[in-house]
Amino acid sequence: MFIMAAYVFLDKKEGVIRAYAVTASSVARYLLSKIFVVLLTATVSGLIVLIPVMGGKINYALALLLLLTTGFFSSVLGLLFASFYKDIAKAFGMIFFILVLMMAPAISYFLPGWNPLWVKFIPSDPILQGFKEIVLGKGSIAYVLFASAGFLAAGIALFFVTQFRFRKTLSV
Repeated sequence: MFIMAAYVFLDKKEGVIRAYAVTASSVARYLLSKIFVVLLTATVSGLIVLIPVMGGKINYALALLLLLTTGFFSSVLGLLFASFYKDIAKAFGMIFFILVLMMAPAISYFLPGWNPLWVKFIPSDPILQGFKEIVLGKGSIAYVLFASAGFLAAGIALFFVTQFRFRKTLSV
């Protein structure tokens, strides 16, 4: 999410967004180009870690599905937040708050005695649980498929909101 916002702010600073605003290409193509760069990077990075560590012990199709759908959701969320700010300095406080909030499920995971109900509503919780199901090998395939479908649906819905925001503020 932070990387996605950084890409957009860099484009704003270098004038890429102003130049893009006068082209015949759609806002959706601009957004999708940013999303696909992050998805490719996440996929390659994820496989670089997963293959040596897990070998053939996991279902790579499920891992890729969860990685791609959660990456798509996170990328769109980063784009949406970036659309509200002019530069990274102005957005830093909100980005930092969101990153800390997204870490709460990991803290809850490593401290089982601290597991408040509100942590379950943070998007990083089903991501952690989904990857736990995949890595343990005996996990629930249904949970991973359901979580992936949820992140894909939420990502698509947020994409339309983000596209509307960028159309409205493309020259910012």
